[in-house]
Amino acid sequence: MMQTSRDLITLVAETLQHGHVVTLTVVSGSMRPALRVGDRVRVEPATPATVRFGDVVVLDTGDDLLTHRFLGWRQGRMLTKGDALMAADTFPRPPRLIGRVVGYERNGVYRDWRTPRARWGHWALGQVGYFALQCARLQRPAPLHWLVQKGWRALGMVCVYVARL
Repeated sequence: MMQTSRDLITLVAETLQHGHVVTLTVVSGSMRPALRVGDRVRVEPATPATVRFGDVVVLDTGDDLLTHRFLGWRQGRMLTKGDALMAADTFPRPPRLIGRVVGYERNGVYRDWRTPRARWGHWALGQVGYFALQCARLQRPAPLHWLVQKGWRALGMVCVYVARL
């Protein structure tokens, strides 16, 4: 999650609405392994009609900017989840989509997420995240929960590695 003031959120949203690209710094580990604290993400304008399954989106939650993976629609609302989390995001009111992450910079190296390989990696991470949500909804014994969580993280790291090749 990106901790920001309301004025900064408004400025970022308006900049994106005018078709400009913005760069934001990740301040939470909720998107590990894809994004780490300190990564600088490049965000382009997006609308609900243009986001695709697996995209990493930026949402205005009313209090903060949230950068999480888009997993589809549920009951007319966007279904999003941090890669490092086992549960989908819940909000008291629906957040507003303001952009999509198209790449990031880490240690001076920029990685573009618009390449076919990166798109495949994000689709795969989306599938794994959706699977984790479905498993979390089941009444399951603790060992299964542990296995799903560890398996999700391991597969997520493989997908991120493949997307970077």
